[in-house]
Amino acid sequence: MKIAVTGTIGSGKSTLCAKLAALLPGFTVVSVDDVVRSIYGDADFLAHLQKDFGVGSRKEASDLVFADPDKRHALEQLSLRYVRPKLAAALEVNNAIVEFPLLFEMSDFATRADLVVAVGCDDATQEARVVARDKMSLEKLNTVRASQYSRELRAALSDVYVDTGLPPEQQERAIATIVARVHEHQLEERALGFFGQDAGPALWQAIRTRYTESQRHYHTLAHLHELFAVLTPHLAGHPFARAIELAVWFHDIVYETSPALYPTNEAQSAKEMLRLLGKHLPTWLRIECLMHAQVYLAAEIIVATKTHKMHAAWVRAKPEHLAAAELFMDADMAILATPQPRLSEYDAQISREWGQTPGLESFEFCSGRFNALRGFKTAGPVFMTTEFQELESAAQANIDHLMDFWQHRLTVLNRELVTVAKTASP
Repeated sequence: MKIAVTGTIGSGKSTLCAKLAALLPGFTVVSVDDVVRSIYGDADFLAHLQKDFGVGSRKEASDLVFADPDKRHALEQLSLRYVRPKLAAALEVNNAIVEFPLLFEMSDFATRADLVVAVGCDDATQEARVVARDKMSLEKLNTVRASQYSRELRAALSDVYVDTGLPPEQQERAIATIVARVHEHQLEERALGFFGQDAGPALWQAIRTRYTESQRHYHTLAHLHELFAVLTPHLAGHPFARAIELAVWFHDIVYETSPALYPTNEAQSAKEMLRLLGKHLPTWLRIECLMHAQVYLAAEIIVATKTHKMHAAWVRAKPEHLAAAELFMDADMAILATPQPRLSEYDAQISREWGQTPGLESFEFCSGRFNALRGFKTAGPVFMTTEFQELESAAQANIDHLMDFWQHRLTVLNRELVTVAKTASP
Protein backbone atom coordinates (compact mmCIF):
# COMPACT_ATOMS: atom_id res chain seq x y z
CA MET A 1 0.00 0.00 0.00
CA LYS A 2 1.16 3.53 -0.81
CA ILE A 3 0.14 6.51 1.31
CA ALA A 4 1.03 9.93 -0.11
CA VAL A 5 1.41 12.78 2.39
CA THR A 6 1.54 16.23 0.86
CA GLY A 7 1.61 19.81 2.08
CA THR A 8 3.51 23.07 1.78
CA ILE A 9 6.61 24.05 3.71
CA GLY A 10 6.08 24.12 7.48
CA SER A 11 2.76 22.30 7.31
CA GLY A 12 3.83 19.39 9.53
CA LYS A 13 4.34 16.66 6.92
CA SER A 14 7.38 15.07 8.52
CA THR A 15 5.77 15.00 11.96
CA LEU A 16 2.64 13.36 10.58
CA CYS A 17 4.68 10.79 8.64
CA ALA A 18 6.57 9.85 11.81
CA LYS A 19 3.31 9.43 13.73
CA LEU A 20 1.82 7.26 11.00
CA ALA A 21 4.94 5.09 10.83
CA ALA A 22 4.69 4.51 14.60
CA LEU A 23 1.03 3.49 14.28
CA LEU A 24 1.44 1.34 11.16
CA PRO A 25 4.00 -1.43 11.75
CA GLY A 26 5.66 -2.54 8.54
CA PHE A 27 5.35 0.84 6.81
CA THR A 28 8.43 2.77 5.70
CA VAL A 29 8.66 6.54 5.25
CA VAL A 30 10.01 7.62 1.86
CA SER A 31 10.93 11.31 1.66
CA VAL A 32 10.84 12.84 -1.81
CA ASP A 33 12.89 15.74 -0.42
CA ASP A 34 15.62 13.22 0.47
CA VAL A 35 15.48 11.85 -3.07
CA VAL A 36 15.84 15.38 -4.45
CA ARG A 37 18.73 16.11 -2.09
CA SER A 38 20.48 12.96 -3.29
CA ILE A 39 20.91 14.30 -6.84
CA TYR A 40 23.08 17.08 -5.44
CA GLY A 41 25.66 14.37 -4.85
CA ASP A 42 25.50 13.30 -8.49
CA ALA A 43 28.55 14.63 -10.39
CA ASP A 44 26.73 14.69 -13.72
CA PHE A 45 23.83 16.71 -12.28
CA LEU A 46 26.21 19.14 -10.55
CA ALA A 47 28.03 19.66 -13.84
CA HIS A 48 24.77 20.60 -15.54
CA LEU A 49 23.85 22.83 -12.59
CA GLN A 50 27.14 24.71 -12.86
CA LYS A 51 26.88 24.98 -16.65
CA ASP A 52 23.24 26.13 -16.78
CA PHE A 53 23.00 28.21 -13.59
CA GLY A 54 26.52 28.94 -12.46
CA VAL A 55 25.98 27.45 -8.98
CA GLY A 56 27.11 24.26 -7.28
CA SER A 57 24.79 23.64 -4.32
CA ARG A 58 21.10 23.30 -3.55
CA LYS A 59 21.01 26.43 -1.38
CA GLU A 60 22.74 28.51 -4.06
CA ALA A 61 20.29 27.19 -6.65
CA SER A 62 17.32 27.94 -4.38
CA ASP A 63 18.50 31.47 -3.66
CA LEU A 64 19.10 32.07 -7.36
CA VAL A 65 15.74 30.91 -8.70
CA PHE A 66 13.23 31.60 -5.93
CA ALA A 67 12.36 35.06 -7.32
CA ASP A 68 12.65 34.13 -11.01
CA PRO A 69 9.81 31.90 -12.31
CA ASP A 70 11.62 31.11 -15.58
CA LYS A 71 14.81 30.00 -13.86
CA ARG A 72 12.79 28.05 -11.28
CA HIS A 73 10.97 26.19 -14.05
CA ALA A 74 14.26 25.43 -15.80
CA LEU A 75 15.78 24.09 -12.58
CA GLU A 76 12.69 21.94 -11.95
CA GLN A 77 12.97 20.40 -15.43
CA LEU A 78 16.67 19.69 -14.99
CA SER A 79 16.08 18.18 -11.54
CA LEU A 80 13.24 15.98 -12.76
CA ARG A 81 15.51 14.29 -15.32
CA TYR A 82 17.60 12.98 -12.43
CA VAL A 83 14.90 12.65 -9.77
CA ARG A 84 12.37 10.54 -11.73
CA PRO A 85 14.41 7.30 -11.94
CA LYS A 86 15.49 7.61 -8.29
CA LEU A 87 11.94 8.32 -7.22
CA ALA A 88 10.57 5.38 -9.21
CA ALA A 89 13.02 3.09 -7.42
CA ALA A 90 12.15 4.54 -4.01
CA LEU A 91 8.44 4.07 -4.63
CA GLU A 92 8.88 0.34 -5.25
CA VAL A 93 8.89 -0.11 -1.46
CA ASN A 94 5.81 -2.00 -0.25
CA ASN A 95 3.75 -0.29 2.46
CA ALA A 96 5.30 3.14 1.96
CA ILE A 97 4.37 6.47 3.51
CA VAL A 98 5.57 8.88 0.84
CA GLU A 99 6.26 12.42 2.00
CA PHE A 100 5.72 14.32 -1.25
CA PRO A 101 5.48 18.13 -0.90
CA LEU A 102 4.67 18.82 -4.58
CA LEU A 103 2.50 15.76 -5.11
CA PHE A 104 -0.09 17.53 -7.24
CA GLU A 105 2.26 20.04 -8.88
CA MET A 106 4.98 17.71 -10.13
CA SER A 107 3.81 14.10 -10.28
CA ASP A 108 1.13 11.70 -11.38
CA PHE A 109 1.80 9.65 -8.25
CA ALA A 110 -1.37 11.05 -6.68
CA THR A 111 -3.39 8.87 -9.07
CA ARG A 112 -1.37 5.80 -8.11
CA ALA A 113 -1.41 6.26 -4.35
CA ASP A 114 -3.93 4.19 -2.42
CA LEU A 115 -4.53 7.03 0.04
CA VAL A 116 -3.71 10.72 -0.30
CA VAL A 117 -3.33 12.78 2.88
CA ALA A 118 -2.97 16.55 2.76
CA VAL A 119 -1.45 18.45 5.68
CA GLY A 120 -1.90 22.14 6.31
CA CYS A 121 -2.24 24.92 8.84
CA ASP A 122 -3.14 28.60 8.94
CA ASP A 123 -0.69 31.15 7.52
CA ALA A 124 0.41 32.52 10.89
CA THR A 125 1.30 29.05 12.22
CA GLN A 126 3.17 28.24 9.02
CA GLU A 127 5.15 31.49 9.16
CA ALA A 128 6.12 30.94 12.80
CA ARG A 129 7.33 27.41 12.08
CA VAL A 130 9.32 28.24 8.95
CA VAL A 131 10.98 31.33 10.41
CA ALA A 132 11.94 29.47 13.59
CA ARG A 133 13.11 26.28 11.85
CA ASP A 134 14.61 27.46 8.56
CA LYS A 135 15.36 31.12 9.32
CA MET A 136 13.59 31.90 6.05
CA SER A 137 12.47 35.42 5.32
CA LEU A 138 8.79 36.14 4.87
CA GLU A 139 9.61 37.42 1.38
CA LYS A 140 11.02 34.05 0.35
CA LEU A 141 8.23 32.16 2.09
CA ASN A 142 5.63 34.16 0.18
CA THR A 143 7.45 33.38 -3.07
CA VAL A 144 7.40 29.68 -2.20
CA ARG A 145 3.68 29.92 -1.47
CA ALA A 146 3.08 31.60 -4.81
CA SER A 147 4.67 28.64 -6.62
CA GLN A 148 2.47 25.97 -4.99
CA TYR A 149 -1.19 25.00 -5.05
CA SER A 150 -3.40 26.33 -2.29
CA ARG A 151 -4.08 24.64 1.02
CA GLU A 152 -7.77 24.56 0.07
CA LEU A 153 -7.12 22.74 -3.22
CA ARG A 154 -4.88 20.17 -1.52
CA ALA A 155 -7.61 19.52 1.03
CA ALA A 156 -10.19 19.13 -1.74
CA LEU A 157 -8.05 16.70 -3.77
CA SER A 158 -6.99 14.54 -0.82
CA ASP A 159 -8.75 11.62 0.82
CA VAL A 160 -8.01 12.94 4.31
CA TYR A 161 -7.00 16.43 5.42
CA VAL A 162 -5.10 17.03 8.68
CA ASP A 163 -5.05 20.57 10.01
CA THR A 164 -1.91 20.69 12.14
CA GLY A 165 -2.89 24.07 13.52
CA LEU A 166 -5.76 22.52 15.46
CA PRO A 167 -5.53 21.26 19.07
CA PRO A 168 -3.78 17.86 19.44
CA GLU A 169 -6.97 15.92 20.23
CA GLN A 170 -8.54 17.05 16.95
CA GLN A 171 -5.40 16.10 15.03
CA GLU A 172 -5.43 12.68 16.70
CA ARG A 173 -8.97 12.07 15.45
CA ALA A 174 -7.84 12.82 11.89
CA ILE A 175 -4.85 10.50 12.29
CA ALA A 176 -7.15 7.76 13.63
CA THR A 177 -9.23 8.16 10.47
CA ILE A 178 -6.13 7.62 8.33
CA VAL A 179 -5.15 4.50 10.28
CA ALA A 180 -8.69 3.14 9.97
CA ARG A 181 -8.61 3.72 6.20
CA VAL A 182 -5.30 1.88 5.95
CA HIS A 183 -6.59 -1.04 7.98
CA GLU A 184 -9.72 -1.22 5.84
CA HIS A 185 -7.60 -1.30 2.69
CA GLN A 186 -5.52 -4.12 4.16
CA LEU A 187 -8.67 -6.06 5.04
CA GLU A 188 -10.02 -5.62 1.52
CA GLU A 189 -6.78 -6.90 0.01
CA ARG A 190 -6.88 -9.88 2.37
CA ALA A 191 -10.50 -10.65 1.51
CA LEU A 192 -9.80 -10.56 -2.22
CA GLY A 193 -6.84 -12.87 -1.73
CA PHE A 194 -8.78 -15.28 0.46
CA PHE A 195 -12.08 -15.45 -1.43
CA GLY A 196 -10.59 -14.97 -4.90
CA GLN A 197 -10.90 -12.19 -7.45
CA ASP A 198 -14.27 -13.42 -8.74
CA ALA A 199 -16.21 -13.81 -5.48
CA GLY A 200 -14.00 -11.59 -3.34
CA PRO A 201 -15.43 -8.16 -4.26
CA ALA A 202 -19.04 -9.14 -3.50
CA LEU A 203 -18.14 -10.95 -0.27
CA TRP A 204 -15.94 -8.07 0.88
CA GLN A 205 -18.74 -5.59 0.20
CA ALA A 206 -21.18 -7.72 2.21
CA ILE A 207 -18.70 -7.98 5.09
CA ARG A 208 -17.86 -4.27 4.98
CA THR A 209 -21.53 -3.27 4.94
CA ARG A 210 -22.32 -5.35 8.02
CA TYR A 211 -19.26 -4.41 10.07
CA THR A 212 -19.82 -0.68 9.49
CA GLU A 213 -23.43 -0.65 10.75
CA SER A 214 -24.27 2.36 12.91
CA GLN A 215 -24.88 0.40 16.14
CA ARG A 216 -21.35 -1.03 16.12
CA HIS A 217 -18.48 0.55 18.03
CA TYR A 218 -16.32 -2.44 19.00
CA HIS A 219 -17.55 -5.21 16.68
CA THR A 220 -16.33 -3.31 13.63
CA LEU A 221 -13.75 -3.70 10.87
CA ALA A 222 -11.18 -2.61 13.46
CA HIS A 223 -12.05 -5.72 15.48
CA LEU A 224 -11.39 -7.89 12.42
CA HIS A 225 -8.06 -6.14 11.88
CA GLU A 226 -7.05 -6.71 15.51
CA LEU A 227 -8.02 -10.38 15.25
CA PHE A 228 -5.95 -10.93 12.12
CA ALA A 229 -3.03 -9.11 13.75
CA VAL A 230 -2.91 -11.59 16.64
CA LEU A 231 -3.85 -14.68 14.61
CA THR A 232 -1.78 -14.36 11.45
CA PRO A 233 1.53 -15.44 13.06
CA HIS A 234 -0.15 -18.71 14.06
CA LEU A 235 -1.87 -19.53 10.75
CA ALA A 236 1.07 -20.36 8.48
CA GLY A 237 0.97 -24.08 7.84
CA HIS A 238 -2.04 -24.62 10.11
CA PRO A 239 -4.23 -27.43 8.67
CA PHE A 240 -7.41 -25.51 9.48
CA ALA A 241 -6.16 -21.99 8.77
CA ARG A 242 -8.99 -21.45 6.29
CA ALA A 243 -11.64 -22.42 8.84
CA ILE A 244 -10.12 -19.99 11.34
CA GLU A 245 -10.02 -17.23 8.73
CA LEU A 246 -13.66 -17.85 7.78
CA ALA A 247 -14.56 -17.61 11.45
CA VAL A 248 -12.83 -14.23 11.67
CA TRP A 249 -14.69 -12.80 8.68
CA PHE A 250 -18.13 -14.01 9.70
CA HIS A 251 -18.28 -14.51 13.49
CA ASP A 252 -19.90 -11.11 14.11
CA ILE A 253 -21.44 -10.47 10.71
CA VAL A 254 -24.80 -10.38 12.49
CA TYR A 255 -24.57 -8.25 15.61
CA GLU A 256 -27.68 -6.95 17.35
CA THR A 257 -27.84 -5.63 20.91
CA SER A 258 -31.57 -5.68 21.57
CA PRO A 259 -32.50 -8.15 24.36
CA ALA A 260 -34.65 -10.14 21.95
CA LEU A 261 -32.06 -10.54 19.18
CA TYR A 262 -28.72 -10.52 21.02
CA PRO A 263 -28.93 -14.22 22.02
CA THR A 264 -29.30 -15.20 18.35
CA ASN A 265 -26.24 -13.35 17.00
CA GLU A 266 -23.95 -16.36 16.78
CA ALA A 267 -26.48 -18.67 15.15
CA GLN A 268 -27.54 -15.99 12.70
CA SER A 269 -23.91 -15.20 11.87
CA ALA A 270 -23.21 -18.86 11.01
CA LYS A 271 -26.35 -18.95 8.91
CA GLU A 272 -25.39 -15.73 7.10
CA MET A 273 -21.94 -17.12 6.32
CA LEU A 274 -23.46 -20.19 4.69
CA ARG A 275 -25.95 -18.03 2.77
CA LEU A 276 -23.25 -15.73 1.39
CA LEU A 277 -20.90 -18.58 0.51
CA GLY A 278 -23.76 -20.45 -1.14
CA LYS A 279 -24.48 -17.40 -3.25
CA HIS A 280 -20.93 -16.45 -4.21
CA LEU A 281 -18.79 -19.60 -3.67
CA PRO A 282 -21.24 -22.53 -3.92
CA THR A 283 -18.48 -25.04 -4.67
CA TRP A 284 -17.11 -24.53 -1.15
CA LEU A 285 -20.30 -26.08 0.27
CA ARG A 286 -20.11 -29.27 -1.78
CA ILE A 287 -19.10 -32.31 0.23
CA GLU A 288 -16.53 -33.35 -2.35
CA CYS A 289 -14.78 -29.98 -2.06
CA LEU A 290 -11.81 -29.70 0.31
CA MET A 291 -13.30 -26.46 1.67
CA HIS A 292 -16.47 -28.24 2.88
CA ALA A 293 -14.92 -29.40 6.17
CA GLN A 294 -13.29 -26.00 6.71
CA VAL A 295 -16.60 -24.17 6.17
CA TYR A 296 -18.56 -26.29 8.64
CA LEU A 297 -15.78 -26.20 11.24
CA ALA A 298 -15.92 -22.38 10.90
CA ALA A 299 -19.68 -22.52 11.42
CA GLU A 300 -19.24 -24.54 14.63
CA ILE A 301 -16.59 -22.09 15.85
CA ILE A 302 -18.93 -19.16 15.23
CA VAL A 303 -21.78 -20.83 17.14
CA ALA A 304 -19.38 -21.64 20.00
CA THR A 305 -18.40 -17.98 20.46
CA LYS A 306 -21.67 -17.53 22.36
CA THR A 307 -20.01 -19.14 25.39
CA HIS A 308 -16.42 -19.34 24.12
CA LYS A 309 -16.53 -23.05 24.83
CA MET A 310 -16.67 -25.73 22.15
CA HIS A 311 -19.43 -28.26 22.89
CA ALA A 312 -19.81 -29.91 19.44
CA ALA A 313 -18.87 -33.57 19.88
CA TRP A 314 -17.54 -34.01 16.33
CA VAL A 315 -15.16 -31.09 16.85
CA ARG A 316 -14.00 -32.26 20.28
CA ALA A 317 -13.45 -35.77 18.90
CA LYS A 318 -10.54 -34.59 16.77
CA PRO A 319 -7.72 -32.74 18.56
CA GLU A 320 -6.78 -30.74 15.45
CA HIS A 321 -10.38 -29.51 15.08
CA LEU A 322 -10.61 -28.52 18.74
CA ALA A 323 -7.18 -26.83 18.62
CA ALA A 324 -8.32 -24.68 15.68
CA ALA A 325 -11.52 -23.68 17.47
CA GLU A 326 -9.71 -22.80 20.69
CA LEU A 327 -7.06 -20.84 18.82
CA PHE A 328 -9.74 -18.63 17.30
CA MET A 329 -11.61 -18.19 20.57
CA ASP A 330 -8.41 -17.26 22.41
CA ALA A 331 -7.66 -14.62 19.76
CA ASP A 332 -11.19 -13.27 20.15
CA MET A 333 -10.56 -12.88 23.91
CA ALA A 334 -7.12 -11.30 23.49
CA ILE A 335 -8.66 -7.83 23.80
CA LEU A 336 -8.94 -8.52 27.54
CA ALA A 337 -5.14 -8.65 27.77
CA THR A 338 -4.56 -5.41 25.88
CA PRO A 339 -2.66 -2.59 27.61
CA GLN A 340 -4.17 0.74 28.58
CA PRO A 341 -5.60 2.89 27.08
CA ARG A 342 -6.97 0.32 24.58
CA LEU A 343 -8.69 -1.59 27.40
CA SER A 344 -10.63 1.50 28.50
CA GLU A 345 -11.44 2.34 24.89
CA TYR A 346 -12.78 -1.20 24.35
CA ASP A 347 -14.90 -0.97 27.50
CA ALA A 348 -16.36 2.37 26.38
CA GLN A 349 -17.06 0.93 22.91
CA ILE A 350 -19.10 -1.87 24.48
CA SER A 351 -21.11 0.76 26.38
CA ARG A 352 -21.86 2.65 23.18
CA GLU A 353 -22.97 -0.51 21.40
CA TRP A 354 -25.61 -0.94 24.06
CA GLY A 355 -26.86 2.60 23.61
CA GLN A 356 -25.06 3.94 26.67
CA THR A 357 -23.07 7.16 27.02
CA PRO A 358 -19.71 6.32 28.62
CA GLY A 359 -19.70 7.73 32.13
CA LEU A 360 -23.49 7.94 32.24
CA GLU A 361 -24.45 4.27 31.93
CA SER A 362 -27.69 3.05 33.48
CA PHE A 363 -27.79 0.94 36.61
CA GLU A 364 -29.04 -2.03 34.55
CA PHE A 365 -26.13 -1.79 32.11
CA CYS A 366 -23.53 -1.40 34.86
CA SER A 367 -24.93 -4.44 36.60
CA GLY A 368 -24.97 -6.47 33.39
CA ARG A 369 -21.41 -5.46 32.49
CA PHE A 370 -20.14 -6.35 35.97
CA ASN A 371 -21.84 -9.75 35.83
CA ALA A 372 -20.44 -10.46 32.35
CA LEU A 373 -16.92 -9.74 33.58
CA ARG A 374 -17.51 -11.83 36.69
CA GLY A 375 -18.55 -14.64 34.36
CA PHE A 376 -15.16 -14.44 32.63
CA LYS A 377 -13.50 -14.55 36.06
CA THR A 378 -15.37 -17.56 37.39
CA ALA A 379 -15.20 -19.57 34.15
CA GLY A 380 -11.59 -20.48 34.75
CA PRO A 381 -8.57 -19.48 32.62
CA VAL A 382 -9.37 -17.02 29.85
CA PHE A 383 -7.03 -18.71 27.37
CA MET A 384 -7.02 -22.37 26.40
CA THR A 385 -4.04 -22.61 24.04
CA THR A 386 -0.30 -22.50 24.55
CA GLU A 387 -0.13 -19.79 21.86
CA PHE A 388 -2.04 -17.34 24.06
CA GLN A 389 -1.24 -18.63 27.55
CA GLU A 390 1.32 -15.88 28.13
CA LEU A 391 -1.55 -13.34 28.06
CA GLU A 392 -3.38 -14.94 30.99
CA SER A 393 -1.96 -12.86 33.83
CA ALA A 394 -2.58 -9.59 31.96
CA ALA A 395 -6.14 -10.63 31.15
CA GLN A 396 -6.91 -11.59 34.75
CA ALA A 397 -5.49 -8.28 36.01
CA ASN A 398 -7.52 -6.36 33.45
CA ILE A 399 -10.72 -8.21 34.35
CA ASP A 400 -10.11 -7.37 38.01
CA HIS A 401 -9.55 -3.73 37.05
CA LEU A 402 -12.75 -3.57 35.00
CA MET A 403 -14.77 -5.33 37.71
CA ASP A 404 -13.52 -2.80 40.28
CA PHE A 405 -14.47 0.01 37.89
CA TRP A 406 -18.03 -1.25 37.34
CA GLN A 407 -18.44 -2.16 41.02
CA HIS A 408 -17.56 1.43 41.90
CA ARG A 409 -20.04 2.72 39.33
CA LEU A 410 -22.75 0.52 40.83
CA THR A 411 -21.94 1.79 44.32
CA VAL A 412 -22.23 5.40 43.16
CA LEU A 413 -25.50 4.71 41.35
CA ASN A 414 -26.88 2.92 44.40
CA ARG A 415 -26.14 5.97 46.56
CA GLU A 416 -27.82 8.22 44.03
CA LEU A 417 -30.89 5.98 43.96
CA VAL A 418 -31.07 6.00 47.78
CA THR A 419 -30.77 9.79 47.82
CA VAL A 420 -33.54 10.15 45.24
CA ALA A 421 -35.74 7.75 47.20
CA LYS A 422 -35.20 9.68 50.45
CA THR A 423 -35.90 12.96 48.72
CA ALA A 424 -39.10 11.58 47.24
CA SER A 425 -40.33 10.22 50.61
CA PRO A 426 -43.19 12.16 52.22
